[in-house]
Amino acid sequence: MAISILDFRRYEKNSLQGFLTILFTGPGVQIADCTYHKTEGRRWISLPAKPYKNDKGETKYHYIISLPDKKTYQAFQEQALQALDDFFMNQGADHEKA
Repeated sequence: MAISILDFRRYEKNSLQGFLTILFTGPGVQIADCTYHKTEGRRWISLPAKPYKNDKGETKYHYIISLPDKKTYQAFQEQALQALDDFFMNQGADHEKA
């Protein structure tokens, strides 16, 4: 799984740091509106999801795209975060601030 980041739009709210578009370079598949999160020394990228209200009126999210298992998810996280770090470095941005 080869991954590149096509763009990053900063939007800071709670753990959310911004939105990005991921490119799976092999098949050429682009996924827009992924989110980048950072809190308490942890970082992760979430795939697109749509909000809904549960029976208690709480906002929950249903993932539009998902990965088949934990091993694939972990590989995706490692490669996507590395691709994001590379994107920030190429853009001249300090990834610790993102």
